[in-house]
Amino acid sequence: MRDFQLSQPVSEPSQVCPVPGWCNQSVQLASLTLIQQTKEDLLEPSNNRRSSAHVTSQSLGSAMNPENALELLGPGYSNPLVRKYAVFRLKQADDEELELYLLQLVQALRYENLETIKEGLHIQLMEFYDKTFASNFNEEEEEEEDPMEQMDLIRCHSCPHLFGKAFEQRTQKPKQRFKSGPEVLFYDPSLERLLRFNSTNHMFHGTHQTWRETFPSGKYEGLPVPVDLRTDLSTFLIDRCCGNFKLANYLYWYLMVECESIGTDINIQEMFLIVLKRFLMRMEHTCPEWNEDFQQLQRQYHFVQRLTDVVTLVQQDPSSRPKKEQLLKEQLVAPRKDIGFSFADFDPIPLPIKPDKIVDGILPGKTEIYKSAMLPSKFVFRQSDQQGYVKVIFKVGNDLRQDQFALQMIDLFNKLFLSSGLDLHITPYKVLATSTNSGFVEYIESQSVANIISENGSILKYFQRISANRSAFKAIISTFARSCAAYCVMTYILAVGDRHLDNLLITPSGALFHVDFAFIFGRDPKPLPPPMKLTKEMIEAMGGSNSATFHQFRRYCHTAYLVSRRNSELILSLLSLMSSSSIPSLVPGSLNNKSEVCRQSQPRARRPMGHHHNQTETQATVIVRDRLKLDLSEPDAVKHIDHLLHLSSSAVVATFVERLHKLAQSMRA
Repeated sequence: MRDFQLSQPVSEPSQVCPVPGWCNQSVQLASLTLIQQTKEDLLEPSNNRRSSAHVTSQSLGSAMNPENALELLGPGYSNPLVRKYAVFRLKQADDEELELYLLQLVQALRYENLETIKEGLHIQLMEFYDKTFASNFNEEEEEEEDPMEQMDLIRCHSCPHLFGKAFEQRTQKPKQRFKSGPEVLFYDPSLERLLRFNSTNHMFHGTHQTWRETFPSGKYEGLPVPVDLRTDLSTFLIDRCCGNFKLANYLYWYLMVECESIGTDINIQEMFLIVLKRFLMRMEHTCPEWNEDFQQLQRQYHFVQRLTDVVTLVQQDPSSRPKKEQLLKEQLVAPRKDIGFSFADFDPIPLPIKPDKIVDGILPGKTEIYKSAMLPSKFVFRQSDQQGYVKVIFKVGNDLRQDQFALQMIDLFNKLFLSSGLDLHITPYKVLATSTNSGFVEYIESQSVANIISENGSILKYFQRISANRSAFKAIISTFARSCAAYCVMTYILAVGDRHLDNLLITPSGALFHVDFAFIFGRDPKPLPPPMKLTKEMIEAMGGSNSATFHQFRRYCHTAYLVSRRNSELILSLLSLMSSSSIPSLVPGSLNNKSEVCRQSQPRARRPMGHHHNQTETQATVIVRDRLKLDLSEPDAVKHIDHLLHLSSSAVVATFVERLHKLAQSMRA
């Protein structure tokens, strides 16, 4: 992408900025106020000038959605104006949508300018410790105002030559659109003149035209609302998350984990530490409500640390698993001097994995330790309002960030399907890493497919046993078929490996779901894995391959795959934002599945327009793009899925490997 340039030199602002580092050209460009956005102003570039230039012209269009703006925050876009425009578009997303992308947005901080983030900390310190201005501000403002509006006023007071009247009038409602031809007009308040962005050569051109010369009446009601291009990604995340405790909770733990990640570049680690410090400062000092949320986060941290210590102590005990379980129960009820309470009865706190649930105790009698190498513990938390219980699994010794990411992608697929009118009864349970070797997993009442077959002979007999009547049986079968279709498509697109009947679970309602995502994006410890996990027992539960239910299952697969393809840009953008994370399967060159490598090395058909290829893509992104088959028409894509279903259901090697796995599990028990 070409750097934005000015064809004429820009004179220095006449007023000196009180904040060091703000009077450079990049910040001046980033503080431009966009006063014209229309589709007519943007000319689509020719096919040979796709990639970043194409996206850049799109980014200045008024129709850009928040999900489309995510790509502009990736590693391929370093221009501050482009990134801040993407942030402006993200402001249109509601809190629920922002929560869906929050994990990726935290990773996107890696591609932000470290000096800009440091300047943000400096400005924040000025805001919090300029007591003279704060007291004057409080005396003048008698009525209570929104904290974010107060912060905006403080910024405007600190740097008046950068923000000026255009900032004060940015909330005016437009009455009509303004047409200006093939160029987009920008106004720089610090220079009192207009700049033009040419959509043909993608460059800024300075003009001698002032605001008054362009709008002699002093009115610009016909223009769209001016766009605030001052906010960088870190400031946006802090501002939005502080106003919503659920977002603040997840942002806090995402940042905490990144701050302690071993092997992270020292500059990146410093950046995460600065963002975390800014976030906690904002919560602690802005207003009493946010300060209370800050105290809750601090109490969460100490609670998780002490719980980790207890589980670690139990793991290190040399006794058998039943004795370890008894020791854990004793530790939960024992009074603790270090935190002033026992884990069985403590002051209410929001549960980190589900911050909307306020808990005040763990039930020792319901605690379990599972048969596994790292001995994960199942805890039942008591809700403080006496409305019920929350069951979670707490793991120490496992890096849950990859599972966390995989489940976030499954949640994304679920929302994409639902928005298309397709309810496939997906179970997107929550996973939250609280450090690089510990975290929570939401517990879902279910049984493994392996256990169901072992105890009942088949999945179908299990469904018949748990069904109260014929109507309930039909509902269970329908739910099973829908969920099977969803997970067949999702695990195929994400190339999930190590699929066996112990990590396929079924709920009492018949919903199938997958667990354990240690191997994704082509990594698999088993030889010659099928594209999907579709066994003869699963087909039999749907009534056989010739039944109406199985044919409906295939149609669900077709629709789910087509919906995924139609949202490929969003899926690939989220993968791209994770490309520099510490997740093993996303590290460039991390692919170790020879069959997958072989498939990726084969020549691919020319991609359709709009799907450009980034040379910095990880193997994970390449695999997902290839599995979406974006070069195929929709009828051909349906045929492709049918072919995969046939291959998966008739896979001989997979059946043999499953028997070996079952034998290994029985010997281990």
